Amino acid sequence: MPEPKLRFLRNRRGFSQKQLADEINRLARGDGHKGAACNAKTVSEWECGDHRPSDFYQYYLACALGVRRDELVYPPRKARNGIPPNAMAAQIGRPAGYAGHDGEAQARATDTEQAAGSETSTLGQEAPAQVRVQEVRAADRRGAIRSMTVLGVGVLAGGRLFADAADAAVAASRKRAVAGVDPMTLEELDQDVERFAREYHSTPHIDLFPVVWEDWRQVEGLLDGRPSLRDRARLTVLGGQLSYLLGRLSFHMGEYAAARKLAVLAWQYAQDVGQPVLCASVRMLQSSIAFYNAQPHKALDLLQAAEPHVTAYTRARAAAYAARAHAVLGDARSARQALGRMQDQLVDLPAEPGESPFTPVTAMLFLGGTYVRLGDGQTAERYAHQAVASYNASAMRGTAFSDRGHARLNLAASLVVRPRPDPDEAARLGIEALAVPEAQRTETVGKRAMELRGLLVNWRATSGVKEFGDRLRGYRPLALPAPTT
Repeated sequence: MPEPKLRFLRNRRGFSQKQLADEINRLARGDGHKGAACNAKTVSEWECGDHRPSDFYQYYLACALGVRRDELVYPPRKARNGIPPNAMAAQIGRPAGYAGHDGEAQARATDTEQAAGSETSTLGQEAPAQVRVQEVRAADRRGAIRSMTVLGVGVLAGGRLFADAADAAVAASRKRAVAGVDPMTLEELDQDVERFAREYHSTPHIDLFPVVWEDWRQVEGLLDGRPSLRDRARLTVLGGQLSYLLGRLSFHMGEYAAARKLAVLAWQYAQDVGQPVLCASVRMLQSSIAFYNAQPHKALDLLQAAEPHVTAYTRARAAAYAARAHAVLGDARSARQALGRMQDQLVDLPAEPGESPFTPVTAMLFLGGTYVRLGDGQTAERYAHQAVASYNASAMRGTAFSDRGHARLNLAASLVVRPRPDPDEAARLGIEALAVPEAQRTETVGKRAMELRGLLVNWRATSGVKEFGDRLRGYRPLALPAPTT
């Protein structure tokens, strides 16, 4: 039997359209999304089939209605300009029933709304009415381009591949664009950034970097033009999200200098728009770079700088990062307090452009790693076992390859620092963590493996530990392609 539709669910809760919109805004703003701007007209359009809610609003719509997200069933899309949706898809070369990246049919804005230029960001947040536009940023960004080119992450060979149907849709939209930035270009960039956030943990960094880079160059070119204030706000958010992601990818591939420059650039974008998830994510990236560069005090300072921007989405991760830094510094009391804050702040939220959602599995990963650094092998072993089992589950296969490696290395380290060490099993787990395809190697896993090798120094003459050392010497993240002229 079909699930009830939106209007039925709303009436069952006793909401008017305005009351439902107000409840969605209340829930979203409670999570720190101050730009949430749902209204009765929006709800009416969802119920009538004029539009579909974005991923962001689908999450809070389900919360407001008291149902799971997969229980939301939307009415058929209405015909536009007298043409049924399937016929329109055929006219522009897109297969009827085309599905978006998450497998659900994606609604498109009307021509009128596109011409006006929406101020809604990738997450459905309204861009600030007054954006602090600083033209000096263009010179700063051009300097960053020159720096990155020198570092070998400049213009990369190849380009994004588009299906013929999507190309036809782009061409048709651009014929209708009369001024400002082409709305279809902004829509494509928004969709790309949302996809990058969803697929970050399942896509090898060496494959993802060139695609993100091309999008960033496109955004930068548009910002160097003369976009409207409305378009500039949207492009600035996109530029910050893409710069952050490039910095994060560079860091995990071992390009620390490039990562630091990209993080500075991302912070300039983030300051311009004041987007909280982006601001907090950039500061936490900088904190991670400092932590893995053996600067735990600096890592904590950067987390303190992130605090004004932390929301429910990023609060648990910020606490986890603080816990590991305190543990390295030998401050067990502060580390345990931070772990307590981390466990209190776990939430189930969809992925946003920026840091990844902090799940219960991620929490077990950090509990295991922090207790190892505190020398409590027995407690660390319990959490590390749970993390390894979770990452080995069928639902997690093919994703989170870096976190999976860290989980195994945490378990291996716990077996060394516990009262009855098992160096042979620790070495075996270390070899497992390193035995991944080249495209899945990351700098942070390599650094964690080096820490394990230090713990195994008293058993370096055993065959298993020797083999682990040999594997570690050959472990390097794949380098980016050489720049093209």
